[in-house]
Amino acid sequence: MLSKSILMTIMPQATQENADKYLGPLNDTTGKYQISGLALAAFMATIAEESGQLKATREFMSYSAERLGEIFPTHFAESELATFARHPVMIANRVYAGRLGNGDEAMGDGWRYRGGGLMQLTGRDMYNKYSLHTGAPLIEQPELIERPDYSADSAGWVFAIEKNLNAEAAAGNFRFVTKKINGGFNGWSNRLAFYERAKAVLL
Repeated sequence: MLSKSILMTIMPQATQENADKYLGPLNDTTGKYQISGLALAAFMATIAEESGQLKATREFMSYSAERLGEIFPTHFAESELATFARHPVMIANRVYAGRLGNGDEAMGDGWRYRGGGLMQLTGRDMYNKYSLHTGAPLIEQPELIERPDYSADSAGWVFAIEKNLNAEAAAGNFRFVTKKINGGFNGWSNRLAFYERAKAVLL
């Protein structure tokens, strides 16, 4: 069982308000998806990094021209960087177009189904799969993913159902968990620090 003090020990930059907001939904989620022990430590460390310590439930897409070129070098010609800079809707629609179940750039699916929830559910296909799991109308109302209950529950669903990570996480294979969620090891030093704090207070 998580407590507010445990949440804020794992995520020292989380606000009191967000700790209060997410405590109940996270306890409901971890109980529902049977996430406990070492798996709970891995889950909490992952959402800490993916959500910026409970601050972000939708993907931040407002980048400078320089940062755009660094993060998405294959999506933008150099001549386009200034046009797209600091235009998050345009950036998301370009970056996520034609993949993850999204339509083309003009359809707007990239922005509509950008990363959401505490584990950044991304793409029309994933929103649809989670909608079928919960019965929530997330295809029609993707902003529902920002609600604390769906934000936390979607993270549990991604972790335990979609990625099937409970067993690997319970075995202490945090690198495997990170690779499956992140696709790589972005923010690895932060993730590891969250993980060590989580283990210290949960085990």
